Amino acid sequence: MYPSLLFDLDGTLIDSARDISASVNHTRKHFGFAPLSGQEVLAAIGDGVVTLLQRTVPIEGEEPVKVYREHHREHCLDTTVLYPGVAEMLAELSARKVALAVVTNKPTEFTIRILDALGVLQYFRACVGGDTAAGKKPKPGPVLRALENLGRAPWDALMVGDSPGDIVAGQSAGTASCAVGWGFRSLELLAAARPDHVIHRVEDLLALGAGAAGAPRTVYEAVGEETFWRIARAFYARIDGDARIRSMFPPKLDAAIEHQALFFTQFFGGPGKYSEKRGAPRLRMRHAPFPIDAAASQAWLENMLAAIEESKVPEPAAGVIRRYCAHTARFLVNQ
Repeated sequence: MYPSLLFDLDGTLIDSARDISASVNHTRKHFGFAPLSGQEVLAAIGDGVVTLLQRTVPIEGEEPVKVYREHHREHCLDTTVLYPGVAEMLAELSARKVALAVVTNKPTEFTIRILDALGVLQYFRACVGGDTAAGKKPKPGPVLRALENLGRAPWDALMVGDSPGDIVAGQSAGTASCAVGWGFRSLELLAAARPDHVIHRVEDLLALGAGAAGAPRTVYEAVGEETFWRIARAFYARIDGDARIRSMFPPKLDAAIEHQALFFTQFFGGPGKYSEKRGAPRLRMRHAPFPIDAAASQAWLENMLAAIEESKVPEPAAGVIRRYCAHTARFLVNQ
């Protein structure tokens, strides 16, 4: 399904909680504080070393980070291991020519050292740590940097992680997202971020990775213009029978169908026929200044998602279109 997979590190590929806890408690001891429990440290992991120390060591300045780094440099592999099945999964995906990257808030130095020591560094064509100019998750910068290093587009890439920050970073960068059920965060917390996929076994990732030979660069190349016409026809057929919002649309829907089909075609990488007819592309519920409340926006989205489903759009293209429509629906509200 996805020719590019981007992985978080801690809690996704590696079980590193005990070594991180040991370095945190070493730092706390250095400054005269009692140790924290593993669960307390676990709750603070995910946003980079600086934030981890801000949450766990009540000392301002750079000294806690320095103490932590010195200890972790020597002890980051004391107990850290790959989750069961990860090595085999990465080897299989690599053999399929899936482009693999690591996108983590962990410093690059530790990331490279751990992956190398655990025997899986060779599978990754890009490793973006939390100390690069691209910033940290949940911002999209690290994901986009990894895709740039891979030479791949976000539309058919998958960000895999165990925290809401991983999911949000992928969504913000335009990739699909996958929450894993074996990491440091609960599935209930991850579900609130609305990932595209939720998996419970490492082996489930094998069903999501597909080789990239001849992979299309755009949604348009993947599905063709007729797909967007099918979506438009299915959507307006539903609108025609939806009393909640039918009055917001013209009596005759032929022109609206054309406008939507051409918009989707252009927006997702096809010819610019929409701009030739109507100027700058913009997806709207109605071309008149109707008041649109949250209920109307939700009705619009329900019909759009149903139309995508009815049109049998293949993944991952269907997920890309769904995510765009869900994002757009939030901005249709004008009252």
